[in-house]
Amino acid sequence: MGDGGPGGGGGGVPNNSLYVGAKADIPGAWVYSSQVTAPDGSTFLGPEPQPCVSGSYNACTTALARLHLRHVVTYQPASRYWAFQFAETGLYLLLALLLTGFCIWRVNRRLGR
Repeated sequence: MGDGGPGGGGGGVPNNSLYVGAKADIPGAWVYSSQVTAPDGSTFLGPEPQPCVSGSYNACTTALARLHLRHVVTYQPASRYWAFQFAETGLYLLLALLLTGFCIWRVNRRLGR
C-alpha cells in the first residue's frame, strides 16, 4: 500500500484503507462514493487482497466476497439526469425572481416611492 497506488495515500485516500480502483459497472451513473465495508458495516482497513491490486474488477469483487467484504457504491442512475436538471433550473429561476423582487423593492424604497 504505497503512496498513490491502488491502496495507498494518494488522491485523498487514507493510508490504512482499501481503495478499489476499478469503476463500478453502472453505465451513465453519477457515482457519489465507493468504499469497501466489513461484515459489521465499518470501513475495511486491510490488508488489501492481491486481485484488487493487479486484477480485474470481477476478480477483486470475488476476492472481497471470500473475505465477506462488500464494495458499497452510492450513486444516482442515469435515468434521473433530467429530473436533476429541471430541479436545478427551477431553483435558480426562483432565486433570480426573489433577487429581482428584492432589488425592485430596495430601489423603490431608496427613491421614496
